[in-house]
Amino acid sequence: MENNKMQCSTCKKDKITYFCRGCLKEYCFLHLEEHRQAINGDLDEIVNDFNQFQQEIHDGKQNSILIKQINEWEQESIEKIQ
Repeated sequence: MENNKMQCSTCKKDKITYFCRGCLKEYCFLHLEEHRQAINGDLDEIVNDFNQFQQEIHDGKQNSILIKQINEWEQESIEKIQ
């Protein structure tokens, strides 16, 4: 069996490593878990930003609907007064 040791991107030691296709770096088992946790944290932040952005878009649409209703009410009121 071939023993392929490469340098870990984090600890810089020659160890059996695992390749990350996302960042194209090699990590030993210990640092692979740390790298995975960091990526998961980054992903969580992106998902939270996306959800917040989506909510802001939704709120903007709701505001647009309310403004339209107010404008219609205003126009109807003006017509009744005249």
